[in-house]
Amino acid sequence: MQGKQTPQSGKVTVGRLELRQDEVIPLLSLGNLWVKVIREKVLDRELAREEFTEGDLLSLYRKELAKEPDYLQRMGRQLEAQGVPGERVMFYLARPVLVARFKQRAFAPHVASLFLKQKQMKDSVVFSVIRHSERDVLEELLHRVLAGECTFADTAARYSEGSESVTGGMIGPVPLGRLSPHLQKILAPMQDGEMSGLFLVKETWGLVQLHRKISAVLDEKMAKELIEAQYREWLDNEMKKFIDAQGS
Repeated sequence: MQGKQTPQSGKVTVGRLELRQDEVIPLLSLGNLWVKVIREKVLDRELAREEFTEGDLLSLYRKELAKEPDYLQRMGRQLEAQGVPGERVMFYLARPVLVARFKQRAFAPHVASLFLKQKQMKDSVVFSVIRHSERDVLEELLHRVLAGECTFADTAARYSEGSESVTGGMIGPVPLGRLSPHLQKILAPMQDGEMSGLFLVKETWGLVQLHRKISAVLDEKMAKELIEAQYREWLDNEMKKFIDAQGS
């Protein structure tokens, strides 16, 4: 059974359910569903260029087919009952394959160059921090640590006013790119074991010590992360183009 819209009546039929446009449109506005509709519309337009075979479907649903030989037929009937035109059923069943194939074709070739460009921000750091609202207090603590009167960890645990005091000031490992721009700027040029000078962030004075940097590696996990980042950026840009074009 195919979903259909009658322009004269402004009604949409899905299976046995018939809805008026003035009923559907307000519902799509709830939970920002229009954004999801536009996203899928934009993606469908791109996926239409991809090809798939019956073998792709058999491979994608092999677990389901092993349990239920008629699984694809049943899902096809279900999609039609939900309003998918019959000639589009196989396309939507194959959609996960098409999305994965599109990502590989469009974005995988750029992974290596993108990794080199972003590597510094992908590198992880392990560091300790002490934060205090009084500059004079933190400066005195720094002198004590440098003089060997106390360790950075003990000082952080006792005097730091941030939540890191629970861990003796220790943070990480965490990718440099996930830290605040201020911490990125401080930690990026530092060497293992180096301690920063005092710095001010939002009326709170800070002091950090870098313990070690962990170099990022372009492995399978990193490659998938970079592909997904490119995909999200592409989709956001294409959605904006689509919305702008509809409004012009």
